[in-house]
Amino acid sequence: MGLRPDTPLASVYVLRSLSEDPQVTALPELHKVGSTCSAAEDRVARAASDTTFLGAPVEIVEEYRVPRGVERKLEAILHRMFAAARADVWFERHGYVTAEANEWFAVPFRVIDEAVGLIESDAIVNYEYDAERQRLRLRS
Repeated sequence: MGLRPDTPLASVYVLRSLSEDPQVTALPELHKVGSTCSAAEDRVARAASDTTFLGAPVEIVEEYRVPRGVERKLEAILHRMFAAARADVWFERHGYVTAEANEWFAVPFRVIDEAVGLIESDAIVNYEYDAERQRLRLRS
């Protein structure tokens, strides 16, 4: 990515939940795609107590370091790409939904990584996600 050494960096990250909640373990290939203006390790430090991280520890699968200021745009592109595979995970207390986790997707990591590569080459606009086959395909 040819950045100057003094370029401030942010992160787009992919996480795997270590939750044992049946609502979570029932979803194969579940990954969170998120962003932070710092490092992923800092962002997930208190994952176990945060519903954003499904109230459980997480594993950092990959961290893509990007110039600060573009991380949210890249995250939004990935969220749109994988919208059909967004996980329906929520937390209830006394019968009321108290939090929804909407940055989790049932998508294999290799496909997320492929999408990041397509973003880097500006080819992402030519692709869409086929949720049934769990792969990217050229738009028809």
